[in-house]
Amino acid sequence: MHVLYRARRIQKGGADLADTYPNAADQLGMLHFNPTGSFKKDIPRSIEFFETATKQGHVLSAAHLALIYPIPEYHNYEKAFNYSKYAAEALMLRQMDDLKI
Repeated sequence: MHVLYRARRIQKGGADLADTYPNAADQLGMLHFNPTGSFKKDIPRSIEFFETATKQGHVLSAAHLALIYPIPEYHNYEKAFNYSKYAAEALMLRQMDDLKI
């Protein structure tokens, strides 16, 4: 499915879809952070979607937050550290599981 088409479907569902589907929340976060089509750049809204997805276990959203929070306008080094740590630990656990350690 084309990214813009999928984004428009998600945008119509808005927060309801994002609250249910972490991938939808992550995509909405990306589209507000790095807009395409009719989306406008809105980093605070992007942060909201990434945090929603992270609360549902979406590791890539945690990594996005770890990169956003050092930006001077949004700086929160404690959150950046915690999201980085969460993403690293989750990926390490996934790799250990793949290797059957």
